Amino acid sequence: MCNNRVKGGDLLNWLNKRGPMEEQMARPFFKQVLEAVDHCHSLGITHRDLKPSNILLSGTWDHPVPKVSDFGTARDSRQMSTLCGTPEYTAPEVLLGDPFGERKCYGSKVDMWSLGVILFMMFVPPTIQHHPTFSCFHLTKHNSLSAKYPFEEQDENDCLQDAILHARFSFDGKEFAHVSKEVKDLISKLIVVDPEKRLDTKQALAHPWFSCGEPSPRPEHPALVTTPSKAEGRANAEVCPSSPPIYVDDSIDNF
Repeated sequence: MCNNRVKGGDLLNWLNKRGPMEEQMARPFFKQVLEAVDHCHSLGITHRDLKPSNILLSGTWDHPVPKVSDFGTARDSRQMSTLCGTPEYTAPEVLLGDPFGERKCYGSKVDMWSLGVILFMMFVPPTIQHHPTFSCFHLTKHNSLSAKYPFEEQDENDCLQDAILHARFSFDGKEFAHVSKEVKDLISKLIVVDPEKRLDTKQALAHPWFSCGEPSPRPEHPALVTTPSKAEGRANAEVCPSSPPIYVDDSIDNF
């Protein structure tokens, strides 16, 4: 068993304490997260619960290095239909269907929706948020100070689930006034209701936003993935020596 000690907390805590991330910092940071998710998808693994609190940080406060963690809901990308994850970051296709009947299967692009929500949140200051939770397959909410979530009810008759299912969000806030059109375009191509039209990891990594500005130095190590795994997952990692390393944590057996 190999574990990395990560002392920098998580991305949600970082955003809540420091505020929005500058675009120059966000570009290499988000690219490392994408590279980690791309590696998982190449092994046929979908995370299904990507969110800022599951992105741990090493490095320094001013130069954080992301580590994707908490693979408790991760599964084989070919066999997924369960209602799971964290509602704020859950793709529409996961929410759809009768929870007591036969649910439609969904694919690895549910992670891409979550990444779009995370990228949006990296540019906005914390505010009082109505955080939904799954309760008997319905969304209930509690309030807390947190990084701003993109989907909001339009009025008292609106509901958060409808906002997610229709991808109702905008860049109208003043926090996006000085954010580049390239990053807005990337977010808009990740938070897409139809998974067939949503970017995959390879397409997202090829987006023009990552070639904007001055080249950013690479971190000492690629974005690490801390994941519980069975022998099959370890075997898959071993047969891909050219891929970024997966750091295996067997303390929880969820695969």
